[in-house]
Amino acid sequence: MVDYTNPAAGGAVNATPVEDNLDGTSKKMVEMKRKLQQIAAQATNEDHAIVAEFLRCGAGSRRLRITPSAAAIIVLYHNPKNRHVSVTKIEFLCGVIDDGDWRGTHHQGGAATPEGTLGDGQHRLISCALSGQAIEMLVTSDVPFDDIMDVVDQMLPRLPGQALRMRGWERGEEAAPLADKLAQYVHQREHGIKPRLSGLKIQRFSRENQEVLDQAIEIGEKSRENVTKPCLTKAEASLVAAICMFDGWDYTQTAGFIALVQQGIAPYEKCPILVLDKKLSKSNEASNSKEILPTLTRIALTIKVANMYQKKQATDRLDWNLKQEGLPTVRCDPPLAAAAE
Repeated sequence: MVDYTNPAAGGAVNATPVEDNLDGTSKKMVEMKRKLQQIAAQATNEDHAIVAEFLRCGAGSRRLRITPSAAAIIVLYHNPKNRHVSVTKIEFLCGVIDDGDWRGTHHQGGAATPEGTLGDGQHRLISCALSGQAIEMLVTSDVPFDDIMDVVDQMLPRLPGQALRMRGWERGEEAAPLADKLAQYVHQREHGIKPRLSGLKIQRFSRENQEVLDQAIEIGEKSRENVTKPCLTKAEASLVAAICMFDGWDYTQTAGFIALVQQGIAPYEKCPILVLDKKLSKSNEASNSKEILPTLTRIALTIKVANMYQKKQATDRLDWNLKQEGLPTVRCDPPLAAAAE
């Protein structure tokens, strides 16, 4: 191990690199380790002093400012017994830091063992290094590695819905997965790419659209009351409602449309609602997997019908193709006069 008793003396890092948890055959893992080595090689006396303080025995718990090079040194050369690194988790944490959402004032941080090695926090440190930004972290010394392995590493992460409920949102645990699907639908519709959202972004999106989500869940629940064989599940009805209201429909208009769909009522001749009802009902009763419509298709068809319904369009045929049409919206094209202004 490197002698950090006098970090101000400088000198190159001469410890044996950790192999087991940072080595991997994937291109991402190989590139990540290469970048960490480059960042560690740029360490200054200040960076070495931070490493020494992080690993110092008998220091108790305190908050430290961790620089990218110090973080890289710790995970590369003082991290002998950690679990394999998750590239997905690293990408998420890098995004948090890059977005300015890192919070160094909470109780989760890093831990050093009595032997002066890293016990907990490798994903946070790797993300700090790769982001190129210094972060604040709570660091605790002399934590037995067995305590970390047997207790801390067995805990499950808090889900976005649980966090929202703990913040006082009664429907938080229902709203979070709905918000995730709504955000994915809108993003894919606008950019053509299905995003992978972090729990933090789901929470933020949920809070920004709390009224819409609460109303959508209520509409989904009510749409199935006293209805024989509704064609949409509660989750599907809630998502359709959320998309409609996100796109500008009010509660009454949305609830009315969803009710017609669930009951299979066609207010005018050749109304697409009737065609949709037959298509979804057939899928619900199908025993052949080829006849079962995927969830995204069911949602897109319903949104497409909502758009046709508000325009009073008639049809006896209903199809949808993602590549040719993209994801539908209920937003009407602006009037020609308005578009010309």
